[in-house]
Amino acid sequence: MINPRKTVVRFRCRIAFSVICFGLAVFLTDREMALPCLFAAVFHECGHLLLAKRLHIPISELKLDLFGARISVSPGLISYKEEFFLAAAGPLFSFLLSFVLDCPLLVHLGIDRLCFFANLRESSLFLGILNLIPVKGFDGARMLSALLSSMVSPDLAEKVDRFLTGIFLILLWGISVYLLLMTGGGLSLFVFSLGLFFKVFLS
Repeated sequence: MINPRKTVVRFRCRIAFSVICFGLAVFLTDREMALPCLFAAVFHECGHLLLAKRLHIPISELKLDLFGARISVSPGLISYKEEFFLAAAGPLFSFLLSFVLDCPLLVHLGIDRLCFFANLRESSLFLGILNLIPVKGFDGARMLSALLSSMVSPDLAEKVDRFLTGIFLILLWGISVYLLLMTGGGLSLFVFSLGLFFKVFLS
C-alpha cells in the first residue's frame, strides 16, 4: 500500500496579475513600505511552508493574489489538526518576527528605529493580526473551520464560516467608512473589504 505522505505531488506557483499591478503601485507611491511589506509577506508564508515540510505535508500549489497567498495541499492528505496548525504557522511567524525586531538588544542598539526594520516590524504585526480575522480565505477562518469541522459536520462549519465572514466584512466596512468621514483615510481598507466581499460571495 502506498503511503500518501510519500506520494509525489507536482508543485505549482501562480502569481495573479493583480499582485504585480498592486506591488508596482505600492513601490511607486510608497517605496519605504514596499520592501518591508514584501519581506513580511515572504516570512509569513515561510511559516506555512516550513511547518508543511516539518509535518511532511505535500504542497500542491502556492497562489498569490491581491488578498494574500493561498497554499493548497492534495485533498485527503491532512487531518483537521494538521490543517489548524498549518494555518496558524503563518500568523505565528509574523508575530515572532515582530517580537524579535522589538527585542531589548535591538532597541538598545537603535536598530529598531531604522526605517526599514521599524516598517518591517509594523508590517509583520499587522499581517499577523489581519490573518487571524475569521474571514474566508484568511488563516483565522481556516483555523476556525478546521476546529469546527472536527466537532460538527463540514456543512455546518462552512455555514458558520460564511456567516462570520459576512459579519467581519461589515465590521471592516464600518471602520473604513468611519475613517473616511473622520480622518479622510481608510479608502484602501474600504476597497480591500469590498473586493474581498465580491471574491468570497460572488466569485
